[in-house]
Amino acid sequence: MMTPAWLRVGRGAAAVLAAGVMVLVLAANAEAVIFVNSGQSAVGSNSTLAGFNFAGAMLTYAILTGLNLKGRSLAGVDLSGANLKGADLTGINLAGVNLKNAKLKAVNFRGVNLTSANLEGANLEGANLEGANLEGANLEGANLEGAVCPSGLRAEGDPAVCPDLG
Repeated sequence: MMTPAWLRVGRGAAAVLAAGVMVLVLAANAEAVIFVNSGQSAVGSNSTLAGFNFAGAMLTYAILTGLNLKGRSLAGVDLSGANLKGADLTGINLAGVNLKNAKLKAVNFRGVNLTSANLEGANLEGANLEGANLEGANLEGANLEGAVCPSGLRAEGDPAVCPDLG
């Protein structure tokens, strides 16, 4: 068994590697970040992760709070159980992404492509889904309390639902 190793870069960025599993912690105030995935790595000077190719990435349980990923593509990425609280995902491509049980409180999904995304059990409390495409998305058991729906209306009821998602 591999001994756990900590990696610290700049302020607030850390990763733990153990037995081939990576737990990634990124904060919006990180000065630099290092991402390692299947032998691929990237170093960024801020928390936008510019130049990193997310294709096929498994970022289960990653902590990506407050991250700015505007205009990036995470299509098909596994973010199940990830914490993206407060992240700005404006205009991002999340087609087919796995966000099962993800913490997505107050995330900005404005204009995001979420077609065929798995949002089962995700916490979308206070999230902005205005203009998002959720065609074929699985929202079973998702918490939409206080969320702004794709139509711009607030989710209603108990449990909260978006009337425009049928």
